[in-house]
Amino acid sequence: MVVVPFMLKLNSLVFMAPVLFLALAGAKAANAESRFSYDLTLNGNAYDLRMNMTFDSNLAPLVRVREYLNDAVLMNQVSSTITDGYIDDYVEPSRVESKFQWNLKLTNFAVFHSHLISRCETLTNVAETVWNRVCSLDTVHGDGKNSMVWKNDNIKCEESGATVSCNFIIRGVPKNLMVGRVLIAPAAKIAFEGKRQAIQNFGRIFHYIDALATSVDYAVDSFDRSAFAERLDQAIDGGIRDYKNADWRPTKPFHARDSLILN
Repeated sequence: MVVVPFMLKLNSLVFMAPVLFLALAGAKAANAESRFSYDLTLNGNAYDLRMNMTFDSNLAPLVRVREYLNDAVLMNQVSSTITDGYIDDYVEPSRVESKFQWNLKLTNFAVFHSHLISRCETLTNVAETVWNRVCSLDTVHGDGKNSMVWKNDNIKCEESGATVSCNFIIRGVPKNLMVGRVLIAPAAKIAFEGKRQAIQNFGRIFHYIDALATSVDYAVDSFDRSAFAERLDQAIDGGIRDYKNADWRPTKPFHARDSLILN
């Protein structure tokens, strides 16, 4: 993967930084591959999404990876459906533990707006080689009560030797999208579209981390132009079509998985 060059601005003049660019590109080429993968299952309306990101720890140490994965602003920037996201009610009972509320404001189907609230906790071991974040959607407050039966997210990242590996488990059961008594979208379609967006978001963040956090726009464009992103759309669109043809009551679960390797 080629890293975009840095731009240094000084007294309104813009200079290229070729030495830095070559150093970063050389470092990336000399180290291990970066990998991203997903494994998605839908059984009725219930979904189970597993993902993995793996990096060379010399380029993406755990302390940096966890900052990006816990960055609400970065998630806003890479997402096409999140209009605002922020963390509040943050408390840090100890050096290795934190608790907070993650707020996401979303636009669904370009028209419907929602505010989802998740209660999250993070734990880091004393050696700072393992980081775990667990979030549960609040289905009492905000719009979670209207959109989901339940939803849990779990991220566990581990640094071992020359590798940082992060495993994601995102599971939940959505509700039908209704306006009054009118069905706008069945729960299964909400599940498909939501998991498409989740894989896209984390795939873009994966590109961002792999590119040494040089540019969000570059990372988004790199992911969106990839064959991986094209295959993802084909898989999700095919699943929606099969569910729709079965009147949203399929006789067997949907399953798709894929992986992406960056050199």
